[in-house]
Amino acid sequence: MNPIITNFKTLIGVTGLLVALGTTGCKKEAATVETQPQISVASVETLTDFLSKTTGADKANITYDEQKGLFTANEDLLITKDELQKHYDKNQTAGANTEHWRGTYLVSNAYITNVKVRNSVSNSSWSNALVSAIANWNASNVSSVSKLRFTFVSSGQDITVTDLSNEASGWVARAYLPGSNGRPGATVEINRYHDGLGQSTKVFALTHELGHNIGLLHTNQNQGVFIQGTPASDPNSVMNSFVLPWNGFTSGDVTAIRILYPR
Repeated sequence: MNPIITNFKTLIGVTGLLVALGTTGCKKEAATVETQPQISVASVETLTDFLSKTTGADKANITYDEQKGLFTANEDLLITKDELQKHYDKNQTAGANTEHWRGTYLVSNAYITNVKVRNSVSNSSWSNALVSAIANWNASNVSSVSKLRFTFVSSGQDITVTDLSNEASGWVARAYLPGSNGRPGATVEINRYHDGLGQSTKVFALTHELGHNIGLLHTNQNQGVFIQGTPASDPNSVMNSFVLPWNGFTSGDVTAIRILYPR
C-alpha cells in the first residue's frame, strides 16, 4: 500500500531544542566563573550554521522569520532564536559536542518509567487511536527491553493530547520534543482536517507523535545523531515521516528504544 505523503509536524517550545537520537551524554561545567569566555549575541548566520551542524539539516532548508524570532528546519522543526542562542552559548562555554546535546534532551529516569498522558481528544476515532498508540508503546516487545511506560491520567499529566485544530494543511499531528528539564514533550496536537484517514493510519500517526514526545526523530531524514546499533535504513519504522497504516514496530524501532531507555 502506498504511503499517504502527509507531513508530521514537530514543535519545539521555549524549554526544548532539537533532540538527537542517542545515548545520554555528560554535562561539563566550568570550574570557576573566571574561566568562562564572554559570549556575545550570535548572528542569524552563525545560529543557522550551528543549527545545521547539530541537527543535520541542510542550511538551505533552514529559514528564519525575523518578525516571529523563529527558526524553521526542514519545514517541521521549530525553535525560537532566544532558545537557540542559549544552546549556542552552552556549546561555547562547556565545549559541548553532539553527544552532550542529545543527552540533555532525552526524558529523564524520573519520568520515563511512568509517562503520564491526558486524553483530551473529543473525536472518538482519534481518541480510540490514542488508546491503541499507548498500548503499542506498552506492548511486551517494548516493555521487555525498555523501562518506558505510558499511563493515562485525568490530571498531573506530562503530555496532553488534543484535537482542537482543523487546518487545511498537510500536517496530520504535531508534538513537542522533550525539554531541557528532562520531561517528555508536553503536547500532541491532532489536525481534524485529516479525519478521513483510516483508523490504522491514525494509530500510526499517534504512535509516531508519542515517539517524538520521548525524543525520537524521523528515521528517513538527516537530523540528529544516528543511534549506533540500529539499521541505517528502516523504511517501515514508526518514526518514518510518511503516514503509513500501523503494522507494528520494526526491529529497528525496538532496538532504538532499548538503547535509549534500557530496562
